Amino acid sequence: MKETKCAPPGRVKNVESSGPIMAAVNQYTLAPLKADEVYVHEAIVANSLVDRDHERFPKVVLQAFAATLPGKSLLVGHAHEGAPIGKWFAASVREVAGHSDLVGQFYLVKSPQSEALHVQILGGVLHYVSIGFNAAGPECSICEQHIRGINCPHTAGKRYDNEIAIGEWDIPAECYEASIVYLGSQHGAVITNGYAGGQAKMPPAFDPAHYQCGPADRVVGFDAAEYAVGAEDAEAQRDSSTPCGQPAESEKPPIGEVDPDLYRVGTQQKVEAHNGDDKAD
Repeated sequence: MKETKCAPPGRVKNVESSGPIMAAVNQYTLAPLKADEVYVHEAIVANSLVDRDHERFPKVVLQAFAATLPGKSLLVGHAHEGAPIGKWFAASVREVAGHSDLVGQFYLVKSPQSEALHVQILGGVLHYVSIGFNAAGPECSICEQHIRGINCPHTAGKRYDNEIAIGEWDIPAECYEASIVYLGSQHGAVITNGYAGGQAKMPPAFDPAHYQCGPADRVVGFDAAEYAVGAEDAEAQRDSSTPCGQPAESEKPPIGEVDPDLYRVGTQQKVEAHNGDDKAD
């Protein structure tokens, strides 16, 4: 999600079977994999810049995503009805030129199908990524109300007295998945490099101390008491699985009466609402 300050597809590097990349990967396998059995790629999954939907993730939200992305599925086009094509195994937040990037690494188990994906990634055809998530908000930068709610008179991206209204996401937040897409809402959300099994030294850029590498299924900042079923607090009912297509508060049923059709990611309705300059994912 976010435009593209198109980083080039990057360089292919080798992975050591005994190195920290494979140790991180093998946390999620039922049988240990060797380096020559996987393709590994890195991507900028999200960042703190204002995106095409005139929304942004503050650093605290990106940190929550970094804690909950490892172990989640790599999909194509947020298609929740299909099987994953890979798995995210590590994530971190990096400071870059005045903003924060959420950087994640995913692996594909080698097969004829994944080889075709790997080749398309290296060729720059499969390039853009988009995050599927649940977070509080988005809050209007002007009136501090839910920007899609009935109490906010502003529209994201419109100017009011020399100030542009922006939707700010907040914690609690959890990453549900991240997908390869034709174009994301976030500027610069792209696959940046790749690794292939072999005998050369492990890329020095991967330092497991700088990554969240373990399974993390919790929602960062989640207060179970606040989100009890049937709670009447409107703030406890704020939910979104992508930063686009979320119904306004007036349209949302109370927790405990959730209509799953309103909260599915990857439906045609949400994809169209999220498309590029046309609002892309």
